[in-house]
Amino acid sequence: PRDNSFVRGDIRLDHVTNTRPLELLLFESEHCWAAAEELAATQNEARSSKLRRSSMGRARRAIQYANKLHKLAEALPALTAMSRAQWLAYVGLVRGAYAFLHGNWEQTLRVSAATRCLLTIISECSTTSRDEALARRFLDSLDAQIRFAVYSLGAQDDASERASDYAACEATQPRYHRDTEALKPPDPTSMTALTPIQP
Repeated sequence: PRDNSFVRGDIRLDHVTNTRPLELLLFESEHCWAAAEELAATQNEARSSKLRRSSMGRARRAIQYANKLHKLAEALPALTAMSRAQWLAYVGLVRGAYAFLHGNWEQTLRVSAATRCLLTIISECSTTSRDEALARRFLDSLDAQIRFAVYSLGAQDDASERASDYAACEATQPRYHRDTEALKPPDPTSMTALTPIQP
């Protein structure tokens, strides 16, 4: 008889001819993250430990998929600079959310602030209103995350600025310099300043 059991296969770069594998990895990452959030939301005192372990396991799986997605995006020569920056920002969003779920406020602040800088530049350099709107939407959610991390750390108001300076962004997002420089127009005066986080 024919075996109809599902066998998950690895995505090999030499077999990739379009962006569909990126979309599949994105789906897997989002699926794992949704499960992690659902498990975290249903925790109670009696089952807190078990549900937390399950939630964090799903969240780690989401990061694994996001990292695979980014590596594949880096290896595809046909992707635009904007696409590469967007995939990098997505990895930052997942990593920041994982740190937030884990209660690691220092890591949350560092990753979220760097991702915010990247999304700000993506928004400013977007050639379509859709891309700009998506970037702005994620910026709004990051601002709340950053404020909570600063509050939880008992840090000064400028903590998010220190976490988002150039060196910090490059250390947190290893491709930050290359991807943002590829997005910027030739005339740097045409770039507006980073939008300040509202108190």
